[in-house]
Amino acid sequence: MTKFAMRIIPTVLVCLSVVLSGTASAQSQSRLDTIPASNVLKVGWAVFHPYIFRDPKTNQVTGFSIDLANEMAKGLGDNVKVQLVEDSWSTFPAGLQANKFDVFPGAAISLRRALAVSFSDPYTKNIYSLIAPREAASKAQSWKDFDRSGQKIATVLGSTTDTYLANLIKQAEVVRVRTVPDGVLALVSGRVNAYASTTDSLLTLRKEHPNLAVVPGGFATSGFAFALPRNDPQWTAWVNEFVREMKRTGRITQLLDKYGMDHSFAAD
Repeated sequence: MTKFAMRIIPTVLVCLSVVLSGTASAQSQSRLDTIPASNVLKVGWAVFHPYIFRDPKTNQVTGFSIDLANEMAKGLGDNVKVQLVEDSWSTFPAGLQANKFDVFPGAAISLRRALAVSFSDPYTKNIYSLIAPREAASKAQSWKDFDRSGQKIATVLGSTTDTYLANLIKQAEVVRVRTVPDGVLALVSGRVNAYASTTDSLLTLRKEHPNLAVVPGGFATSGFAFALPRNDPQWTAWVNEFVREMKRTGRITQLLDKYGMDHSFAAD
């Protein structure tokens, strides 16, 4: 080994140690620390009535989950504000992994999603069903009446509804769309025979489209929660405490009332 190498190696090792130490510190810093420091809570979202949607009168993003996210921001500090980051139901797990946002509210809890993200305790629960033109829905006894050759059922790509339908539907064609409005448009224009989602979402859509009706019964149930990054247990613990606080204070029930949802949709 040359004298130059012997002199330079200790310096390199010291620099490397400092870099690695800084990297480890940054990686170990919880959102519980970084969010109050930056005064920004980044909230991912995709349309899901009545949890998150654009108000047609104002074009502003609103809904049950947006109100809940604003409550979360208040709990993190007086000056913390929500920053909305639009994403999609098929890509939001990758968004959380890439740190595009801190939370993604209104996400249905599923085993497949839990491979990629963590979940808070659920704050609502729901049944999955179909909505269809009123005449067709009135003749149906359940979703099974739409599982026939020649029938088309729309759902949002990458949603939990999509996963359930893939396992249940045997004869009908499942048409996967990018967004909720795309699915509703496909239904009202006659390109599909039914649209699948949760009953609270379908009931909201029915108010906007009185010529549609929810098909009796359901084909699955799920809890809905905040999806979170997997590598931040301190953040997950705080969000769970936040959800419990919203239940204890009756805030969940108040939001159900505000958005015309039945109290039975509240998670235990």
